Amino acid sequence: MQLPGISGRQVRVQVGERAKISRTAKFGPGVIIGDDATIGNDCQIGTRCRLDSKVIVSEHVVLGEGVKLLDGSAVGAYSHIGRLSKITSCHLGERVEVGNEALCDYTTIEDDVTICNHTTIHGSIYKSISIGHKTVIGSHTYISDTVLGNTTIGDNCEIIVSAIGEHVHIGNNICMMRASVKDCVKIGSNTNVHNAIIGCLSEIGDRVTVRPYANIPSHWLVPDDAIVNHNPVSEEGPPVVIVRPQPRT
Repeated sequence: MQLPGISGRQVRVQVGERAKISRTAKFGPGVIIGDDATIGNDCQIGTRCRLDSKVIVSEHVVLGEGVKLLDGSAVGAYSHIGRLSKITSCHLGERVEVGNEALCDYTTIEDDVTICNHTTIHGSIYKSISIGHKTVIGSHTYISDTVLGNTTIGDNCEIIVSAIGEHVHIGNNICMMRASVKDCVKIGSNTNVHNAIIGCLSEIGDRVTVRPYANIPSHWLVPDDAIVNHNPVSEEGPPVVIVRPQPRT
């Protein structure tokens, strides 16, 4: 089918059965649109994009070159997805910004979220991921099996099987596994948190190690270069936190 091109000329687009395409949408060459897909007003679909069956693209969405929207994904109005990104079984809200070469599957993304370049957000058919309103996720970050509130996450982070509350700020180069982070927490850069709890309104410095089973209370300040331990003597009661400075080398 010949459709209006981004360059102003008609381009050939492969269109499946019962697809609904706005007359004001524009396309690059080599686009593939599956059966029952919907493309709204004033969208720009870049060169060699692939939109699977039942995909919904709302009005004023821009897809970069080579974007793949798979398995019934939906993209809200005024969103932008960078080149070579792959979105599978996801629901994106309005005004979502996804960078180049990002990978996102089985995820619900609320409005005004920013996901930077080369970031992977990996859910599954059994456990999807939820990313809250106005969350910002830096580049080269990996997130799996995690619930995120209104959160800012830096670059080069790895966050797996964790729950993160509202208004949390996470620095660069963070490794977090099976953690529970309550609301209004600030975590500095180059910090490791494994199988621990961080109470609300606490602040964790840079280069901190939070060891398994540590329970940091609310309103705590953990200094830079500290190690937070769990005291094994207190198995019957609340975990005891020991904070000591880590020697500088």
